[in-house]
Amino acid sequence: MADKLEIYGSKTLRQKSKEVNSFDETLIEFGNKLRKLMYEYDGVGIAAPQIGKLIRVIAVDIPNTEKESVVLVNPKIIWTSQETQTDSEGCLSIPDIRAAVNRPLSISVSAFSTNGEQISLEKISGFFARIIQHEMDHLDGILFTDKIDPLKRALLLSKLKKIAKERKSK
Repeated sequence: MADKLEIYGSKTLRQKSKEVNSFDETLIEFGNKLRKLMYEYDGVGIAAPQIGKLIRVIAVDIPNTEKESVVLVNPKIIWTSQETQTDSEGCLSIPDIRAAVNRPLSISVSAFSTNGEQISLEKISGFFARIIQHEMDHLDGILFTDKIDPLKRALLLSKLKKIAKERKSK
């Protein structure tokens, strides 16, 4: 694997990504690479900042399919349900940590494909909606640990510091 995964403690994970303005062969290749890396790292979603690229691009596995995914460029949540759901989340960039995160149960998303075509995902819900929200957070420098109960975060602090310290020593 050529691209190194950014791990907790990386400044890149805390930066806001820039909108994509150029839909060209380079973007198509990047989208394919992001999709491939997501599966190589055994993930269900990955955002460009997680491999050091600060652009608004995510790849998300489509649940209940065999290695089918969608790449979303400049995704925007245009609707959220009032109903929320709390479920356990993990992250490729924060190994071996899972915690309960509350998110809207259903969302609608507007985005573009890597070749510039408009994509609309209407009222998607459950796990698929959760993955997209998690990956979109990465585009704004937000990690799932920022959204967990403060007491739980305090309990995880020593593990998080250890992950950051190990990252620096590599």
